[in-house]
Amino acid sequence: MAASAAAAGKGAISEKTAPSVVLEYMNTQNRPYSLINVFDNLHGAVKKAALGRVLDALAASGSLKEKAYGKAKIYWPDQAQYGEISDDVVAEMRG
Repeated sequence: MAASAAAAGKGAISEKTAPSVVLEYMNTQNRPYSLINVFDNLHGAVKKAALGRVLDALAASGSLKEKAYGKAKIYWPDQAQYGEISDDVVAEMRG
């Protein structure tokens, strides 16, 4: 959904629907991003000011985690939602 919404152009996603799109994107990528990274990766589909509010709201709700480095904040999905991985699964993944 995030890719098709991003293709729609700058500011195409309203602030009301943005949290679900941003959360889906963040959970799919499962890596830390700054506001600028998310804005660029969504190709401006959510306005930058609105995206900052959305990311802060998702962090406040516990859906995302955040860490501030000076003025910059880094956001990532809450890893607790993925559960524990056993040593057997890790060994199988390594081949």
